[in-house]
Amino acid sequence: MGQGSRPLPGATLFESAEEEQARLVVERSVTYSGCNQVRALGRAPLYRGQPGYRDDMDGDGDGVACEARW
Repeated sequence: MGQGSRPLPGATLFESAEEEQARLVVERSVTYSGCNQVRALGRAPLYRGQPGYRDDMDGDGDGVACEARW
């Protein structure tokens, strides 16, 4: 999960179709061109369920997009 036994913000193990739709509405309420824009605006990282989160910006599928690069 991450951070010990606590789930990451926005992370879901199980969600109903209604919950998924509600999450997608929130995620799609903001659109970024990509992680460079998210970082430039100081909004990184984005967590699943937050405005602007997209699966294609989450390279490892862990629910955290635009993670810091080391």
